[in-house]
Amino acid sequence: MAETNHDFVKVRSDDVVWRQVGDEVLLLDTSTSEYLSVNRTGSALWPLLMEGCRRGDLARALVERFGIEEATAANDAERFLSSLQELGLLQAS
Repeated sequence: MAETNHDFVKVRSDDVVWRQVGDEVLLLDTSTSEYLSVNRTGSALWPLLMEGCRRGDLARALVERFGIEEATAANDAERFLSSLQELGLLQAS
């Protein structure tokens, strides 16, 4: 199946400042002055999202890191992306 622009995801970096602290990512959205915390599952995905990646890369990263089934990993990754989208943290594709 051909990949589309919808398959590529990236956190917008213009107004987002972040740091890895232990198993969490702490970030500040400077456009809204909101502080957010990303749990350890999301933290495993965060570096990929900062660089930009394909959606499938996120699920593979979770399978490799946590040894979970691919379907579960894909579902978890999509839920995380939905949360980021709702917060306005993803770049428009």
